[in-house]
Amino acid sequence: MTPLNIIYRNPDDLKPRTQNPRTHSNKQICQIAESIKQFGFTNPVLIDRQGGIIAGHGRVEAAKQINLDKVPTVRLEDLSEEQIRALVIADNRLAENAGWDLTIVDEAHHVELGAEQDADPAYLALSRLAAASKGLLLLTATPEQLGHKNHFALLRLLDPARFNDYETFVLSLIHI
Repeated sequence: MTPLNIIYRNPDDLKPRTQNPRTHSNKQICQIAESIKQFGFTNPVLIDRQGGIIAGHGRVEAAKQINLDKVPTVRLEDLSEEQIRALVIADNRLAENAGWDLTIVDEAHHVELGAEQDADPAYLALSRLAAASKGLLLLTATPEQLGHKNHFALLRLLDPARFNDYETFVLSLIHI
């Protein structure tokens, strides 16, 4: 295994891959920029022999946004084009496959169920996080703020086996 050599390069000299499988919204680029400002550039950009970005497109765009004149890079010289394509996909997919130990949501009463069951994008995102996490903690002082149905939907995220039927939930409220 060849030791990694970090070389600082101007982000304007790095070439984005035309077939990069991952896209970054402006919001995400801003979040990456804030992270770089707060913690520094902690993850070098992987580049090929010609300075083409293999991994780190979002970090490079964020660096440009905050006017960094140098970013850390690691040149991967010994990879074939096929290996580079495989690495690009693996770099993007492997992190998605990881789980979380605990997801904590503050002000959870702001997450709405939506007009149709599970229709709200925030609720759908929280559902996916809950499924990937070993634990879920919803913090709210007013769980009933958006009504019984929304309260039930949040409880269903916590314990789907126990809170699987809305009508039974409503009946349990009558007996309290």
